[in-house]
Amino acid sequence: MGSVWSGDPYADPLVRDRRAQRRLASFGLLDSSLPAGARLLDAGCGSGETLDVLSRAHGTDIEFVGTDFSKQAVSLSRARLAGRANVLQADVTDLPFPTSHFSHALLCSASLSISAMKQKLSLRSAE
Repeated sequence: MGSVWSGDPYADPLVRDRRAQRRLASFGLLDSSLPAGARLLDAGCGSGETLDVLSRAHGTDIEFVGTDFSKQAVSLSRARLAGRANVLQADVTDLPFPTSHFSHALLCSASLSISAMKQKLSLRSAE
């Protein structure tokens, strides 16, 4: 039995994973460019699609950490990643890590939220 079309192509997990794979491949992050022992932060990780693709591609040689402001997104990420990444609730503008803690950092999913938030704030200030 096939899945029901929701009208949103990104509601399908396979479509989201392919999109994440293309994005990460364009940055060279799916090949061996991440050295063993690297620490990668996905700030604003959403439901964990990017970390899922990366942790499957690189295995346990790399420490993966995700943060998101939303409790729901953190719960979804933790369930999706099943221990392959540490995910915690945090604001991307005030992360609970020391400077230079990570060798690599991504801000993929959060950039959409930050742009929307800035737009809403500027609309409010114009009223």
